[in-house]
Amino acid sequence: MANKILDKPNRSAVFSWWLYDFSTTAFFTSTIGVLFPLWIRDDMGGNDATVTYTWAVAMLINAILGPIFGALSDNAKRRMPLLTAFSLIGIGTSFLIGTFNTISSSLILYAVGLIALHTAVVIYNSLIPEVSNKNNRGFITAVGVGVGYIGALTTILLAVFIVDDTWGLGKGYVFGFRMTGVIMLITALPLLLLLKEKPKVVENISLGSIINYAFKDLMTTAIEAGKIPGLLMFFSGRFWYYLAIQTASVIAILFATDTVGLTTTEAMLVLIVGISVAIPFAPLWGKLNDKIGPIKCMNVVLLGWVLNILATIAIPVLGLSPNIWWVIGITSGICTAGIWSTDRPLLTYITIENGGKSEGDIGKFFGLMSVTGRLSTVVGPFVWGLLVITFGWGQTIGVAFLLISTIIALFCLYGVKIELSSTKNKR
Repeated sequence: MANKILDKPNRSAVFSWWLYDFSTTAFFTSTIGVLFPLWIRDDMGGNDATVTYTWAVAMLINAILGPIFGALSDNAKRRMPLLTAFSLIGIGTSFLIGTFNTISSSLILYAVGLIALHTAVVIYNSLIPEVSNKNNRGFITAVGVGVGYIGALTTILLAVFIVDDTWGLGKGYVFGFRMTGVIMLITALPLLLLLKEKPKVVENISLGSIINYAFKDLMTTAIEAGKIPGLLMFFSGRFWYYLAIQTASVIAILFATDTVGLTTTEAMLVLIVGISVAIPFAPLWGKLNDKIGPIKCMNVVLLGWVLNILATIAIPVLGLSPNIWWVIGITSGICTAGIWSTDRPLLTYITIENGGKSEGDIGKFFGLMSVTGRLSTVVGPFVWGLLVITFGWGQTIGVAFLLISTIIALFCLYGVKIELSSTKNKR
């Protein structure tokens, strides 16, 4: 099941890899983060728990099926057919949400889209070594993040000026889902068509063997990860900061309108400002990442997140002006750009530069990293729905839970630093 390290691709492959981030971020920001929660609340009679519990179920299914799809990807001669299939399934769900005018069918489509595109992103992440090297990986990854934010900005502008009826044409949320699907298709196609993979050297094995291998390989990779200094501690930290970031992305628009007191249009405009700031900051974070290293960079980002969440809690607790949400929107954009610009380079830094692993082995560690992400996106939204709706403790308590998660992540990152330093001293 070994595979060859692929040759460096041409420039069009790099550009198409960046553009694919536009497609997936458009879906996760517009459909998942803004349009769907508002549509569920405003038109379908749902609430926070309707969205977060569905998200949790989807991510639980994804956590179970993810290793199988990852093994299929690793043991196929080419990754692109699987990436194409999952991409088109995810895009298709954006076209279809709201079509059947029942909440159950739309929740199912929402879940299918989440599963498909989270799987596609894992395969997409595995292509990083093909479009970068250790000297420019932080920058190339960060530019992809910046391009992704342009996708987010495009679809949020669509929501404000075409979907919403305050300033725009008032076409409605379902029209927004379909327009997002069109944008996703256009921006995903270049990668699906232009990245020419060289076939990997793999064994011919049955589907049953692949499924059996998937979970054995997951355990083997986890054991192997335990032998790489700092890697398991990084996965622990990632669980907690990914939990905070992903849960916040799902409920931010609802918190802004329900607790802060902004109108839907105002909340969308704040999001536009935050995304606009994130776009230029993504490559800046990438440069900082390459200069000071991904561990220090991630610590700076997480400290920023702690301060940001504290300010969020202060609005309802201290009765501060809702206008502070504009500042929080800007700093959230900056910090989120930092997370996604540093996350993937940090894994490669630990496994390749410190763990001595080859670029050909990186896919399985991205797969294990994805498992921690899936588990966190089960726990985070579920606990939010439990605290806010089921227990009735309110959204402010939910945000306090995200603060605790981020602080735990900071301690884990400190543990990564200690483990790597200890290993270097022994050498």
